Amino acid sequence: MHIKKIGQGKDLVLIHGWGMHSGIWEPIIEKFSNQYTLHLVDIPGMGRSDSIDPYDLNHLVEAISQKLPHCIKNEFVTSTKNSSYGFGGGDALFY
Repeated sequence: MHIKKIGQGKDLVLIHGWGMHSGIWEPIIEKFSNQYTLHLVDIPGMGRSDSIDPYDLNHLVEAISQKLPHCIKNEFVTSTKNSSYGFGGGDALFY
């Protein structure tokens, strides 16, 4: 799975919407990368990420969470910020 990491500071996970790719976040990278470590996720089967099988919300969330740094998986709900768009919102909320 492709996750591009940019910047420094507190983690900010960015998940794109259905049928898109992490490039949609390009316009905000410069503004936020000096305050946050951005994790630009390409959802499985989109962008630079290979598809997974089975392809459902449970497996998408599991695939994404396995690729995020350990600190995010342990502290995601309490201290890591996330932003998502469209279908990516379901992934983020489910996580």
